[in-house]
Amino acid sequence: MADTSDTQQDASGDKLPEWYREIFPAGAHDGFYEKLGEHALIHVDRGPEVLVVTFDNLSDAGYPDYDVKAWAEKFIRDSGHSHLGVVAQGPTWFRDARLIERMEKLAADGFFARFDRVVMAGTSMGGFGALAFADLAPGCDVIAFSPQTTLSEELVPWEKRFGSGRAQDWTLPRSDAAKTVGNVRKLWVILDPFFTPDLKQIQRLPEDKISVLKSFGQGHKTALVLRRMDLLKDTMAKAIDGTLTEKWFYSATRKRKDLYLYRKTMEDHLQARGKQHRIPAFVAAFRTRARARQAQEAGKEGTSSTASSSDADTPRRAVAAMSRQNKTDAHITVGTELQRPSRKPRTLGNVWNLSDDGVTLRYLSDQYRHQVMGFEERDGVTLAQSPQVALGMVSIGGTTAIPRTLPERFEYHVRDEFLSQDTAPQGAEAQGVAVLSYERADCRALRTVFALSHPKPGITAAEIHPDSSYLQDVMDRIQDAKSSAQEHDRILYVDRISMDLLAGDLTMDELSAASHYIDTIRTLREHVARAADQISYPHVIVTQKPGTRTNGKSEVALAEGRLDIHEPGLGILVASPSYMLEFMPDTVATIAPKDRMWLDELEALAVRAAQNGERWFCPSMRQVFRRGTDLVVEFATMTPLELDPKVARNTHGFTLDGCVNDAQITGLHFEPAFHGGQRVVLSLDRFAEGPGLSVNYAWGMMRDAPHGERPANHGALRETWSRPSLLQPERRLYRYALSGRLPVMPSELAGGVQ
Repeated sequence: MADTSDTQQDASGDKLPEWYREIFPAGAHDGFYEKLGEHALIHVDRGPEVLVVTFDNLSDAGYPDYDVKAWAEKFIRDSGHSHLGVVAQGPTWFRDARLIERMEKLAADGFFARFDRVVMAGTSMGGFGALAFADLAPGCDVIAFSPQTTLSEELVPWEKRFGSGRAQDWTLPRSDAAKTVGNVRKLWVILDPFFTPDLKQIQRLPEDKISVLKSFGQGHKTALVLRRMDLLKDTMAKAIDGTLTEKWFYSATRKRKDLYLYRKTMEDHLQARGKQHRIPAFVAAFRTRARARQAQEAGKEGTSSTASSSDADTPRRAVAAMSRQNKTDAHITVGTELQRPSRKPRTLGNVWNLSDDGVTLRYLSDQYRHQVMGFEERDGVTLAQSPQVALGMVSIGGTTAIPRTLPERFEYHVRDEFLSQDTAPQGAEAQGVAVLSYERADCRALRTVFALSHPKPGITAAEIHPDSSYLQDVMDRIQDAKSSAQEHDRILYVDRISMDLLAGDLTMDELSAASHYIDTIRTLREHVARAADQISYPHVIVTQKPGTRTNGKSEVALAEGRLDIHEPGLGILVASPSYMLEFMPDTVATIAPKDRMWLDELEALAVRAAQNGERWFCPSMRQVFRRGTDLVVEFATMTPLELDPKVARNTHGFTLDGCVNDAQITGLHFEPAFHGGQRVVLSLDRFAEGPGLSVNYAWGMMRDAPHGERPANHGALRETWSRPSLLQPERRLYRYALSGRLPVMPSELAGGVQ
């Protein structure tokens, strides 16, 4: 509810907060401002009837300029109530002895007793503050949105959120809000009862005092969702004047079911409670309401519009025209107001060249890693200034969920579909970081990246059907990203889909796995392009699976290694195998985060090469034939082959399958192939016999027991091409040979080349 839009300027052009204009010596009201370390108290006395005491939440904490406002300051001023705002300069949870002592002295001096009615309010960290100081005004009312009662590890050892808050001094007084609400008159807590961490917190409060307003499907963001529904002010107003009721709240918040955030939160709740079978029906009902609402709105527009319905491009042209006009107007406005911007950005960094067109603040700042770059702030969202085309990156499947070890976050560039800064370090986010790192190294402008990660192991044919809830979720997020891009003068272009299907499937045959991948890729490419409203299809990236710790016989890996060969028209890039990497401890086949980031960088390089019109493929077996007792394995390669010396000491990775006379590989050497690529000549101790003889590379290996953190499959073959890793400078990037299996052909069938 904080709003800085009404901040005014004095004659010198500096901003002055409205509360200061009220309490300075010639102002209309009494009041005070006190600085107490990382906190400050701002009081405006507008009369003895009502005092509202508010506490900053995390998003408002830390504002560095002197035009700071307490949470809900404008709303309370417009309502005519007296106000005491407790302002924080960080995630303090108000654990400061000076602040606590000063608030208790105010109570002892009769400050709160002067008012007929006192209401304390806040959200999350601010909600804790409202609860923790409630006993200073006996008989007060409290309204807290998704609050905590404490972060003391002794009292709530299960609470793992808010690391900075848990690190505060919880031995100070007022560290347990369950002990400070006994004398309140009314205690309203608004929370999502399906969100377990918040529910466990408020269950510590006395039942005879608390009234819970259940905000289903809002997660920890109850105040944010109410604001999006334009209900936060009404809820606060009713709490302040004592007319807030459960009946009104539940009736007013029915429109939450129209919010995408509600749908996603409810899906997470159903998933967490093992009720996945209810998700399709829930999503179908959500979409039915959305279509009905859109039809109703379209009907209203149709009755008032005289535009021709036959021109399908009219809406798009209108948006484009408005965008061009807005940019023209912005240019004119900036030119006239550059000298005296009416607002200042919310940043902890230095600011230069500030301009304000009435909608967007633009400026230079060193707020990101002390690097000076351009920023733009609009509607509470701060982004780095970037080219008009924003990149969309979609990552689906099991490996998407692995938390990456990112060297940096590019938090002003990499966002989710709602331009939220709080994104998990998963597959799409890692791709965004890799791409931006290489663009910066080439001194190119960095783009805004919409990172859309969809972690889900397996992914069956039914789940990727055009009518499936999973695919519709992917499309909904892309459409939301497109809308967010348009609101910030950008155009979304989805340039890649990172894909991992059939994770953990050890039984599916190669042909079925390949068919599933190809059908999925065709469906996804078409629907993603349509959702993003783009003509060209995105690239599809696949990394070949390694097998498990004990079993390397999954034919899914064989299918993945040949996708680019079998369907060259689909733009599939097989970026790398993964048998040479390590697993996370205590997992069956989950790549360790640092190694997963190594693969992400190779995936980014593969797409980069394709976009530059260059080739990218890993060495793969093309054919195997006999030459006397030797077996000759031809590889398609981009550069010559070599053996990784660290691995070759133990194994080269080649094995024979279907050999009936126990022939053994005794060595190997390289030689060129006459028609490109390279040959690996396997020396055998005898002529290998067997009607189904085949050669495997880094595939089909088995172990009786796990061996360290490595897959059962392993191999040493790679290209001589390499380059230093940009994201992990201590490592190098290589193109290792893909796992494979090929039958041995008689020499006379091997293309006549021996």
